[in-house]
Amino acid sequence: MCPTGLECPVPSNMSHMLRAGSGDTIVDAMLETATASKLRATAVIENEERFSISKCVEVVDKMQHVDHHLSFFTLDLFENPNARETFISLKSERRFTWLQNKFNSSSSVAV
Repeated sequence: MCPTGLECPVPSNMSHMLRAGSGDTIVDAMLETATASKLRATAVIENEERFSISKCVEVVDKMQHVDHHLSFFTLDLFENPNARETFISLKSERRFTWLQNKFNSSSSVAV
């Protein structure tokens, strides 16, 4: 718009340049958005795999001193994604104690 409120004439070649430039900008923005979306999706998948139920069960199976009661308890516990993340994120020497505390807490609530 011109200061008078009317449309200002734009040379035809200038109008084409403006459209092409804004089109390139839109295309670039769309490509950036698509790339960011793919990166986020990849990160989510990697995170899900890192804290998966099968990963947690694999770790429990390798632990010593885990009896059948505690082992079966973990199958229910690991349905909770926060519990899985906490378990995997703990140092290995703390995992057993954490599981025992969770098991004992759940047993006292069930009584």
